[in-house]
Amino acid sequence: MDNTVHPSKISRLSLFFVRNWRVSILFFVGVLGVGFLSYTTLLKREGFPPIEVPVALVQTSYFADDIDLVDDEVTTPIEQAIADIPEISSVQSTTVENFSNVVVEFDGDTTSAEGSELLKDAIETEVVLPEQAEISYQTFNAGAFDGENDLIFNLVNEDVSSEQLQEKASELADEIGEVSGVTRTNVIALTEEQTNPVTGEEVTQETRYGRVAFREDGELVFRDSISIGAVRNPETGTIEFSEAVQEKVEELKESGDLDGYTVVFGGGDLSNSLRQQISNLESNALTGLLAVMVILFLFVNWRASVMMMFFVPAVMA
Repeated sequence: MDNTVHPSKISRLSLFFVRNWRVSILFFVGVLGVGFLSYTTLLKREGFPPIEVPVALVQTSYFADDIDLVDDEVTTPIEQAIADIPEISSVQSTTVENFSNVVVEFDGDTTSAEGSELLKDAIETEVVLPEQAEISYQTFNAGAFDGENDLIFNLVNEDVSSEQLQEKASELADEIGEVSGVTRTNVIALTEEQTNPVTGEEVTQETRYGRVAFREDGELVFRDSISIGAVRNPETGTIEFSEAVQEKVEELKESGDLDGYTVVFGGGDLSNSLRQQISNLESNALTGLLAVMVILFLFVNWRASVMMMFFVPAVMA
């Protein structure tokens, strides 16, 4: 009878690394290297996780000053046009004298952006709205800064009119839209072209005021501004997204395209708070590692503290 005790697979694996210490060191350094590369480069650094809200809004302005007319010529045709979309789970509409709002909820597999496209295709295909009616589609992203944009910054120049400032903002938004990681941009308009319900003429109406505060020569000053929003590609990290947009702005400044204009990044940039959170996390992790090493050195032995110095980073990697 053979009474030889054969080591298990785990034991043989352990013995292999003990006997081949050079391989063990290379493997250990490789694990640390891959972990460091993943933490600093490969992993996305996110703020709020993407939260899909399967809701889209169809807004229509129609200055008829008649709630029945708005309902008959705008709200009802829209409801009939979208009634056959299978992804819709519920519809709620509100009609007032000059506006129509249709809130549409989709099933869980349809995102707000996808649902908005379905609504747009159906309405543009089947509905003929009055010439004076202006329709817009709004999506929702609960993880975004304002429910739509992942980054908001401001363009400032008090030496130009609101129309000129808005035109320049549109040009800047087009440039930002070409940046890798940006899916679309939105100019939060200060003026809109509207139809005078009395004369039927197109008029430019100032519908919003924008103002931003920043420090200049040590003092907090307020300037009229226009806001520009950018939507991030889900595959791009929050910090990388912000850095790419700011690099593009700096490039435009150097080329002279923004002469006379000031671009302000502030509270609308979530990457600032995310960087602070990451910094606090790294500081706390380092402080905890040092505390454990000191305790082991004082109350156990120095070998245990040295082993801990290598063991903890390896586990984190």
